[in-house]
Amino acid sequence: MAETLSYMTPPTKKVPWGLALLAAWLFPGLGHILIGEKARGLLVGSAVIIAFVGGLLLGGVNSAEAPTVLPLQTNGISVPGEIFGKVMNRPWFVPQIMCGPLTIGAATAAARVNASPRLAVYKSHIRMGDVGTLYCGVAGMMNLLAMVDAAGRAARRSQDAAAAAAGGHT
Repeated sequence: MAETLSYMTPPTKKVPWGLALLAAWLFPGLGHILIGEKARGLLVGSAVIIAFVGGLLLGGVNSAEAPTVLPLQTNGISVPGEIFGKVMNRPWFVPQIMCGPLTIGAATAAARVNASPRLAVYKSHIRMGDVGTLYCGVAGMMNLLAMVDAAGRAARRSQDAAAAAAGGHT
């Protein structure tokens, strides 16, 4: 008899929830793959990556431009309010960073494009850049949900294993 795939199947591998959370941040979908849900991990990871790359293709590399926080010193003392103000000038970077190294790589590329007059031709000058920024931000929020889901499933698996070892039922 063929095995049916259910969306409610419990994770098959016992992984600490913190590791699942970190893995999901490092690479979208990896947290689910680590806990044994390969199909879910591939589906979630590909959706996040497609949304993020689609945003970069629509709006250019500046869609994931990081706020410039250096130099932030006034007489040798850094000013926390100034850091907050600079981050709030690019509020979409906050959800975008949930895509982890994808965002860091794109932000590094954006910084290089902005610093080089030779690469300035690759900078987006149209309203479509805002749509790209939005796509990258939504990809980050999707990955945040996937990170919480993977960590929750890993924690539930640990609780189920502890209950089974104690002789209880879940």
